Amino acid sequence: MIDADTRLVEFRGGDADIAIRHSVTARTWPRVEVRPLAKVEMIPVIAPALAASGRPFDRPEDLQQHALLHEENWQLWEQWTAAAGAAPVKLERGAIFADGSMVLQATLRGSGVGLIDRDTRATISPPAG
Repeated sequence: MIDADTRLVEFRGGDADIAIRHSVTARTWPRVEVRPLAKVEMIPVIAPALAASGRPFDRPEDLQQHALLHEENWQLWEQWTAAAGAAPVKLERGAIFADGSMVLQATLRGSGVGLIDRDTRATISPPAG
């Protein structure tokens, strides 16, 4: 059996033989063997209507004019701003979602700026209605 849930699996007492999880670091899943499956490059995205409602984005700090949407915790935005050479942003603003698909849906609905995998953007279409 393959288990692709978000919770940590206890292999000794459970039915799963393998569990597939995603994380920014290998330390997220204690007591397990970790192997990377794919390289992920995160990029900020915003719904066009929300972007048009504020100032132009000239530098990474300009993202602060909108709520930042988070996947599981603030760690991804902390890493992105550091990699972009930006001043630290106010990470306390914005909702925290259980997974990236929820961040993407909230972003498409104009709830804020999300971070998504660069390869995901080719498959995005705005929600109907």
